[in-house]
Amino acid sequence: MNYRFLKESFKLSLNTLLENRFRSILSLLGISIGIMSIVIIFSVVNSLEKTLNQSVTTLGENVIYVQKWPWSSGKEYEWWKFFRNPNVNFDEFKFINEKSSLSQNIAFVFSDEINLENNNVKMRDVDALAVTDQIFNIWDLKLHSGRFFTKNEVASSKRFIVIGYEIYKNLFGEESAVEKTISVGENNMIIIGVLEKQGESVIGVSRDYSVLIGNNYAKKIMKVNDPMILCKAKSNVKNSELKLELKNLMRKIRKVRPLSNDNFALNESSIISNGLEKLFGTINLASWIIGSFSILVGGFGISNIMFVSVKERTKEIGIQKSLGSKNQFILTQFLSEAVVLCIVGGIIGILLSFFLIQLISSIIPFDVYISFKNIFLGLIVSSVIGIFSGFFPAYNASRLDPVEAIRS
Repeated sequence: MNYRFLKESFKLSLNTLLENRFRSILSLLGISIGIMSIVIIFSVVNSLEKTLNQSVTTLGENVIYVQKWPWSSGKEYEWWKFFRNPNVNFDEFKFINEKSSLSQNIAFVFSDEINLENNNVKMRDVDALAVTDQIFNIWDLKLHSGRFFTKNEVASSKRFIVIGYEIYKNLFGEESAVEKTISVGENNMIIIGVLEKQGESVIGVSRDYSVLIGNNYAKKIMKVNDPMILCKAKSNVKNSELKLELKNLMRKIRKVRPLSNDNFALNESSIISNGLEKLFGTINLASWIIGSFSILVGGFGISNIMFVSVKERTKEIGIQKSLGSKNQFILTQFLSEAVVLCIVGGIIGILLSFFLIQLISSIIPFDVYISFKNIFLGLIVSSVIGIFSGFFPAYNASRLDPVEAIRS
């Protein structure tokens, strides 16, 4: 009986909507725009969050960065204190490499900008990283062609270089770059590897426009900028345990007094991840507030149309009640009408979102996608708005006195 009751209510509401097509379309328009706004806003926010988190993971999981500057920022960032911290150096790297029992891989890295040239094709101010061999295990870099240099090649200052994918494309086109000689400033170096394409990174950690040079040879041709020691924890070791060990080792080698503050920083990707989590918590709240205004406008439109519909069909409601229709049936009939309107409007809004997302993706520097979660959210929100917008008109219709309704 309940199924037949709902079926009849739904059929009556659908027939009414089809009979008043123009009014139904106007009602749909407000809900469609509101749902479209919510789906697009949350799709862009979720896509940006996913892209940023993926970019952060390229820094390495379970990796501690020993540096001069901490990554934290904000009003309490006391840069003048950190400015006095000495840079980490290669001797400290060797000391940690010998003494650390909780690190699986340890690398020393510094950076500079260099000029590259091949057959009169020049690239200026290219990001160059001087690295030790273990960096390839820490950053999980993949190769398009060739190989990485070995520990012995780094130690013996071989003139080997590994180049990023876009560097390779700019200098060599479709030709193979492996075993070719390239000019690095006034020096010639042999390319032994080309990194796999990583694509654009929102936080700027893509290696497509970078080159990697063995640490020992790089000291002869590069300035030592932003040196850092990277330590990747063993699989059974927590980051907090590794940080404590590194803190003790750095304080020991730098002879920091027991009550003195650290004169170095221990950074990890979770610092950025936690900051992003707080940021997107605020953005999601703002998105709900913005989306709610759009939905409220559509909801008021549906409610207004439903009140008009009840007023127009007062005599019809009176006849239905005089023939035995109960209050519950009248209530369900008008409520179904509002819910159907909102769900159809929600579906149209979601379909419009797919087209607009394609346009947005071509403008902003990251891919935007509509997840099943956002589609489900759009349908749920439209259903809830239908219930709330249609309840009071439907309730008023169900409480009409049949005699007074027929007379009207």
